[in-house]
Amino acid sequence: MNRPTQIAVNGLDYLNFANRKVHQFSDLTVDARESIGRIEKEFQVSTMMLGTGPSVEDVIVTDTKRMDKGVALAASCS
Repeated sequence: MNRPTQIAVNGLDYLNFANRKVHQFSDLTVDARESIGRIEKEFQVSTMMLGTGPSVEDVIVTDTKRMDKGVALAASCS
């Protein structure tokens, strides 16, 4: 009953410093992309947001179609 419908993953810059402040999924390290794939497979839910640094701008939004209005506003702050 309580399965997630969206997943946000934070701390990809801790997985590898090369992921710090990355803003495109394709620019993440192979390890980070594989980790995201394992998480999505395990929970059978796609990720929506991936944190790559300490700032609110350090995020990759992967599923803009499913974002609610409040999350969209927070993600677009600059």
